[in-house]
Amino acid sequence: MNLEPFFNPSSILIIGVSRKTFTFNYTILKNLLEIFYKGKIYILNPNASEILGVKSYSSLEDLPEIPDLAVIVINKKIVEIIENLAQFGVKYLTIQSELKPRTDYYKAGLMISDICEKHGITYLGPSMLGIINFIDN
Repeated sequence: MNLEPFFNPSSILIIGVSRKTFTFNYTILKNLLEIFYKGKIYILNPNASEILGVKSYSSLEDLPEIPDLAVIVINKKIVEIIENLAQFGVKYLTIQSELKPRTDYYKAGLMISDICEKHGITYLGPSMLGIINFIDN
């Protein structure tokens, strides 16, 4: 199993970045910028043109490339988002969102696992804090 894209991705897509400061969905982008991440950062938020100076895209099809790593920080439609990422060609992702209490955790977990296995996606999560490589960044 190749874990290199989790520790040294050349491009990262963050899905669900918020403009609201002091939220986890904002802090993840802020942290990447503050550690001087050397790769390309893309964010997907159809309600913003940019956040912290990073251009925001409204759909996957608008991205200039398939990112090495996708990071999901939004709590809505996680299974649908993962299916879309799989169709787009993403092979590595972290699910930092938690599954909502109204969600059938077991069923959603199986669906995520099935999608990722079907499309050859390696993933971490859900409900994880993330990974920061301080050595190379």
